[in-house]
Amino acid sequence: MNIAIVNLVRGRPASYHKKLVKTVGIKFNEKKVLNKKIPSHITLKFPYEVKDIKEMEEIIKRLASQNQKFKIEIDGFGNFEEKVIYLKVKNPKKIKAIQRKLLGELKTKGNKYDKRFVPHITISNGKKKNFTNILNYLNPSQKPYFSFYFDNITILKKSNGQRKVYKEFKLK
Repeated sequence: MNIAIVNLVRGRPASYHKKLVKTVGIKFNEKKVLNKKIPSHITLKFPYEVKDIKEMEEIIKRLASQNQKFKIEIDGFGNFEEKVIYLKVKNPKKIKAIQRKLLGELKTKGNKYDKRFVPHITISNGKKKNFTNILNYLNPSQKPYFSFYFDNITILKKSNGQRKVYKEFKLK
């Protein structure tokens, strides 16, 4: 089974994110994120194959029960190289700590993205030729700011080419 482990983002930040993904996707013909129709999220473990989903559920359930929900902030935009543009998580230390615990529990070395973990919410992941135009469109003077709770660890399962919520675990 192919899964990813994420924190689902809800409320105003999710609405803003979905609107931005749609607008950027259509305006700049950046369909990679738009066509995936994945719920707004912060990735904790990038997609991978798992044999025993019940074991994953137990690990994540235990991790969720050992951690209290905490407030996080989205403050502006960021990017990886000239490809990925995202909503930036401000002061991500607690999220990084949970991700390290998760990888330790999963006894996995992770892939290169897990190792260079930068908590974020992806807006666009696509064409280098559109990169500057998209950044200019996302006028930094109107940068977003949201505060919300990191209150879940969720398994997304790949089904018919789409990632769907398989199971959500609430933090204390």
